[in-house]
Amino acid sequence: MESLIENKIIPKVIRCDRGTENVLLSGIQASLRMRDNDGLSGENSFMYGRSTANQRIEAFWTHLLKSLTSFYIDFLTHMIEDNIFDNSSGLHLQIIRFCFMELIQKELDTNLKEWNLHFIRKSKNADGPHGMPQIMYTVPELFDSEEKGINIDEETIKLYQEIYAIKYEKTGCKKVFLDLINLLLPNIQKPESAEEAKHQFIYILNTINQYLD
Repeated sequence: MESLIENKIIPKVIRCDRGTENVLLSGIQASLRMRDNDGLSGENSFMYGRSTANQRIEAFWTHLLKSLTSFYIDFLTHMIEDNIFDNSSGLHLQIIRFCFMELIQKELDTNLKEWNLHFIRKSKNADGPHGMPQIMYTVPELFDSEEKGINIDEETIKLYQEIYAIKYEKTGCKKVFLDLINLLLPNIQKPESAEEAKHQFIYILNTINQYLD
């Protein structure tokens, strides 16, 4: 929905695996393409296939795991093993989100920008484009290709935004928790590293426990 609102365009066709996270996506895509008359309109605008057949995206997931996600998985696991973080506690989960969510999102955004500016080499065994993803997407004609996106009008975007767009806090925290933080720690600063986030987690937890006592 963020992409639709920002770009006002959808792909002519989407290909995904059968993960549960793609069920809603397939419905939205097919609905938005229902009024078109080309051969890939309506339900034909969403195709299923194994993700392992897409070497580009598999390479990205491997890169993301090595460069970012495995670090945070291990870091949070160590916090659990050290009896700092109890992932069965609703309060602990709220604090973890408050301390880590924006930090992880910031690193994800940086990682994405770096990936979109890296150079994809020409494949020896396949006839496909090569170059920087951002440039290939923005100026497809440089690669003997063309824009295949379908423009969506403002009225339709507003309708789908009302139905499907979910308003959420950047931290992923509940409003009642954020109100408590603003009450107890109105000037708290966002952490700049995982270690800072861990120390902030401990500080916030101790502060809330003292308040509750």
